[in-house]
Amino acid sequence: MTSEEGSSEEMETGAPAPPLPVIPVPVVATMPDFSRREFALRELMDEPCTYADYCAAMQDLAQVNRLTRGYGPTLDFLARVLERTKVGQEPLHIVDVGCGHGDGLREI
Repeated sequence: MTSEEGSSEEMETGAPAPPLPVIPVPVVATMPDFSRREFALRELMDEPCTYADYCAAMQDLAQVNRLTRGYGPTLDFLARVLERTKVGQEPLHIVDVGCGHGDGLREI
């Protein structure tokens, strides 16, 4: 049979074959249990490393933040804070928790 002749089902009925039925797959979602820490699922950053590895990872993170413009939301928020407060008359205290190598603070 050539491609010009069509499929065998087309030849018998003159109509294309019906589409295959779509069988829905049930979605089962459960809430994660945040009542305890799962220590078996550790991140690589939780593991010991050399200082050189740490510095390389922090430089990579800073590069990702620059390329994805990750600093933008923080800088936009701070600009709004500065507009609405008495900057210059009172000090502005910023605490960066989990600052990594401090690239976000340096950007500020």
